[in-house]
Amino acid sequence: MKYNLNVLNRRGFTLIEVLVSLAILSTALTALIISNTENIDHIGHLKNKMAAHWVGMNVIFEVRLGLIEPPIDSGEINGKSIMLNQTWHWKTRLSHTPDIDTLKINVSVSDETQGNSIVELVGFTGNKEE
Repeated sequence: MKYNLNVLNRRGFTLIEVLVSLAILSTALTALIISNTENIDHIGHLKNKMAAHWVGMNVIFEVRLGLIEPPIDSGEINGKSIMLNQTWHWKTRLSHTPDIDTLKINVSVSDETQGNSIVELVGFTGNKEE
């Protein structure tokens, strides 16, 4: 019985071809895993930034409603709020604007683990001193 060697050699992939394809596949999967890990880290940061923004907006509205009354142009008020099961520290101060009927509200929000502020917001309210 005669075997045609050309037919036998064409039946499958060589060891080198398999190894090269596995190397390419492993490189692509490694890049995909690294990309997903970075995305997960960014999601956590965005969650914190969004919660800090909500806290800052709540403080601005509390100042507008008169629930918090910081002194105008002379110091700031510090406080704490809980949002998304996390304690947030905020600072707010009022200052005059060129319009005598308007006051500027500055709010800075940070979390317990970081001393620097995550968000800084500016709002405006009517001047109640008149």
